[in-house]
Amino acid sequence: MDPMRYSPLAALFVLAAGCTSVEWAPPDPELPTGWRDYRLFVSRAAFVLARHEDAAAEVHEHVARARAAVAEELGSMPERGLVLALSYDDPLPIEDPDEYGKAVSDWVGAVFRGQRGGKFEFGSRMRMRPGGKELEVDPAIPLHMVTVPIPGDDERLDLPSALVERAKFVALVPTDACLEECIDYMIDRSLEAEGMSRLTYAAITLIVGDPADKLFEKLREQTHETLSRAWGLAVGVDFDREGDGANAAVALPILDRKEIRYPRQMPWFIVGDIEDAETLTRVRTHHWRGVVDTTAEPAPEVDREMAAAGKHYLHLPRKAELPSRAEAERLGEFYDECRQNGRDRFVIVRGEPEYGAALVASHAYYVRGKSVEDALAVGAHYGSGTLQPPLAAELKRVAAEQNR
Repeated sequence: MDPMRYSPLAALFVLAAGCTSVEWAPPDPELPTGWRDYRLFVSRAAFVLARHEDAAAEVHEHVARARAAVAEELGSMPERGLVLALSYDDPLPIEDPDEYGKAVSDWVGAVFRGQRGGKFEFGSRMRMRPGGKELEVDPAIPLHMVTVPIPGDDERLDLPSALVERAKFVALVPTDACLEECIDYMIDRSLEAEGMSRLTYAAITLIVGDPADKLFEKLREQTHETLSRAWGLAVGVDFDREGDGANAAVALPILDRKEIRYPRQMPWFIVGDIEDAETLTRVRTHHWRGVVDTTAEPAPEVDREMAAAGKHYLHLPRKAELPSRAEAERLGEFYDECRQNGRDRFVIVRGEPEYGAALVASHAYYVRGKSVEDALAVGAHYGSGTLQPPLAAELKRVAAEQNR
């Protein structure tokens, strides 16, 4: 489904999202109050980092629309995202425009699974049209006009981990006021290059329409599509698939969030009590590569189904209450094997969800070198539940031994 098209059901979701006004709630005590010079604003739909409340409210309108589009496909309201509101006067999150442009391309490729975002590398000169005059522009201005998804753990931004762990996705969104000021800036530079006055420009727009208005709407559409795709991917809705029923098979297994747990960031694991191969083929994402089966007995039918689909199967049965270092390392090896066989990076951990969550958390500690606190946060996201206290005690014990 095109996220820009709404059914009556979507309209109800828009109203439920509260897009006409925003009721901000105080952040939970364990959350940071901000990041850099940005304050944290919290609504039922999103965590918003912005320098002032007006900017937060402006981007929240886009959040509400995207949330409605995802909710219509999902059948329920998706969990919160984390959105950075960029105003015209705000510096780029990475100060150097060249470095920020490269980061944008990296982020789009990472979040949208290998789909490069183009080269956002603007110099101080650029042409607005073939054969047109060169414009002298601030290279940061075009970059202020781009909505971009962001991997939450990107070290270049160093976003607060407590916020990232709570959010289903992360994105940067320019405010509408930012877009308008950027467009005005670009038009002024264009008129200077062409030697045209504002009065002449205004007269032309009466006849052919104002290109600024058209560009503004296109950029708003880009914001909506980027937010919808990023949010959709995080909860199992694929707006890139074609056909009215494209997400019908997607919605079924993910409606019960107690059964299927999706990742917020790399590495990409899906954890769930998935009983058979047929259900596996319906789990949302065309980017998953393999299944780690933690049930007691191997499942030959799943193995055959995975082999037929060109995917991989590993039986890694649960042997104790908690996963061992060796089991976490084997999960890591399998994950790397799956990544070497293509861009697709999801690995499904099949079996009792709480144990699967503990296994992924152990992988974060033993393989990825995460701190005990960060590894436990991974487990909490996936729903380690009753295994969280013994997992915490075990990881702290191991850490204490390593520090001796």
